[in-house]
This record gives sequence, C-alpha cells and structure tokens, in this order.
Amino acid sequence: MAYIQKDLNMNLLLLLVGLMAVIGGLTVFYQTSFKEINTKYFTKVTELNQTYTTLTQNLDTLNQTKQALQLKELREGDLTSKYLTVTKQKTDLEAEKQELLTVKKNLQDQLEETTTKLTATKKELDTSNLRIKTLEETRDSLQAQVNQLKQKCPAQ
Repeated sequence: MAYIQKDLNMNLLLLLVGLMAVIGGLTVFYQTSFKEINTKYFTKVTELNQTYTTLTQNLDTLNQTKQALQLKELREGDLTSKYLTVTKQKTDLEAEKQELLTVKKNLQDQLEETTTKLTATKKELDTSNLRIKTLEETRDSLQAQVNQLKQKCPAQ
C-alpha cells in the first residue's frame, strides 16, 4: 500500500504541479489578455476623446457657418428689397424722363412755331412801317404841294 500511497502522492503532486502550471499559465494568459484589453480600452478612450474634440470643433464650425448663412440671408433679403425699390424708382424715372422728353419736344415745336410767327410778324411790321413811312412821305409831299398851290392861288 505504500506503493499506491507513494504513487497516489506522486500523482497528487504531479496533479498539483500541473494544476499550478495551468493556474500560472492562465494567470499569465489573463494578465496578457487584460493588458491587451486595457491597452485597447485606453486607445479607444483616446480615440473617443479625439473624436469628441473633433466633433465639438465641427459643431462650433457648423454654428459659425449657420450664423454666417443667416446673416447672408438677412443681407440678401435687405439687398433684394433695396434692389426692388431702386428698380421701381428707375422705372418711374424712365417714365418721367420720357414724359419730360415729350414735353420738351412739344415746347421746342411751340418755340419753333412761335419763332416762325414772330419772324413773319416782324416782316409784316417792317413792311407796314415802311408803307407807313412811304405814305407819310407821300402825305407830306402832297401837303407841301397843297400848301404851294394855296400860296399860288390866293384864297378865293
């Protein structure tokens, strides 16, 4: 029985050494796996932090872009309103210009007509003045002849 006892102790010892080797191997495997998992975890946390930072920066950029777009739309609306006002004023001024050009043309025509009439009237006046002068000279001449005849013929 001592042999069985010795064999059993040896088997138990081998079993215990094997078990310790397995536990040691599992511990080393566990530590290695834990270190890899821990390293991967910290890598992912770092990537996540970087992603969060990038996301925050992109969000800030997006907000700035949104504000710029809103400002641009506001300015565009204001400029559109001003453009429409200026366009209407331009149209009104063009219509007024055409109206004034028509009035100017009419006034020029009237001026030309009046100038023509004035010229004709001046010619008539000059002709009439010349005729009056001629008639006055004729009258004076006839009056002189009458006076001469009265002097030659005493009053009868």
